[in-house]
Amino acid sequence: MAHTQTMSPQQHFRDVQASTSPPIQRRHASKMRFVAELSQCLFDFVIQLLPTPEEMAIKEDVRKLLERLIRTIEPDSRLLSFGSTANGFSLRNSGK
Repeated sequence: MAHTQTMSPQQHFRDVQASTSPPIQRRHASKMRFVAELSQCLFDFVIQLLPTPEEMAIKEDVRKLLERLIRTIEPDSRLLSFGSTANGFSLRNSGK
């Protein structure tokens, strides 16, 4: 009767890693670097488009001012932000 030896997950990983040729590992590392660099570039680009906290505060101040004005006419009314301002997807200077 043959004895089958079970392989630990760590040993299996080492065997697979050892059988992987270096060019494949280099290509994988190259792809991972590309993805990381692309992600950083996209982040840097998008962050420039987002409104500053000061711009968001100005929009909220204007909304409050308009709400107070509307309440002089209709005391039970409310003015709510909507669209990209409300859901956080607004872009810098999108209200101009």
